Amino acid sequence: MFPAPMGRGIPGGARRILLIATSLLLPMLLASYLYSGVPMALGVFGGGVLALINFWLLARIVVKTTGGEMQGSALFGRLFVKYLILAASLGVVILLLRLDSLGLILGVGVIFPAILLGSMFDLFRADDDSSEVAH
Repeated sequence: MFPAPMGRGIPGGARRILLIATSLLLPMLLASYLYSGVPMALGVFGGGVLALINFWLLARIVVKTTGGEMQGSALFGRLFVKYLILAASLGVVILLLRLDSLGLILGVGVIFPAILLGSMFDLFRADDDSSEVAH
């Protein structure tokens, strides 16, 4: 059975990933500022914010789908709207704001190590829980 939504409608594991991604984004901002200045740091910030929002929206869709609230065309519609929002946001960030492209890629990429670290925390916590049950 999938975890029940907690707090703001996403599971604790997804919230943990968002927290890890945010904490990884902060040193990336500082490093990009020191490496290349304000334009790259703004690109990292813009990409990071887009990645965090996209992950949160995806987590909400997964919770609603696994909870049985959304199926078929409603699921397709929600995913389609999410991708339209993502494409429009990327268009604004790239075409209108003209943020640094390398910084943008680095910022968007912050979610991937956060997912890996969050999954590792869940894996090791699950091992700790099972060892307590066995004793």
